[in-house]
Amino acid sequence: MRTLVAVVVLAGSGVAEANVRFGGAHGAYSIGGAVVNGPGDGARSALDVGFNIGFFDVTGNRDGMWDTKNGYTVGASLVTGFSTSPTFAVLELGSATDTGIAGGILSVGPVVRVDQDPTAGLGLRVAADVLGVEAGVRVIAVGTDTELSIAFTIGIGRL
Repeated sequence: MRTLVAVVVLAGSGVAEANVRFGGAHGAYSIGGAVVNGPGDGARSALDVGFNIGFFDVTGNRDGMWDTKNGYTVGASLVTGFSTSPTFAVLELGSATDTGIAGGILSVGPVVRVDQDPTAGLGLRVAADVLGVEAGVRVIAVGTDTELSIAFTIGIGRL
């Protein structure tokens, strides 16, 4: 019984502190399509890889898996298109939450299409992960003709 009481006391004594740390990384297969305009209209597939650093408030055991991190992220992604699909470089500014088991991120930022017809725009990424398996949605709008693409991602990663 004493051991059980000690565990409850340790789990209940949360510590909050601000940390700048590696926020996460992802590698995902992306499949979707150009909804409006753009080269390779229709179905698109790509490899979506990225990393970010996080500015987190950590509550709980910062050295174990039973902590909670909430905060902001800054990162970069490269969406490398296959076949006729374009390639995009993305700067991501986001908000994220993470526990030892699951996490989620919402990020927005500038996008540059780096091949075919180079142009700039805006991107959005929403993703969640459970035990390192990540699923999400990426929306990219670029160009003066407003090329819009929406893709679903599945892969490995944290945030």
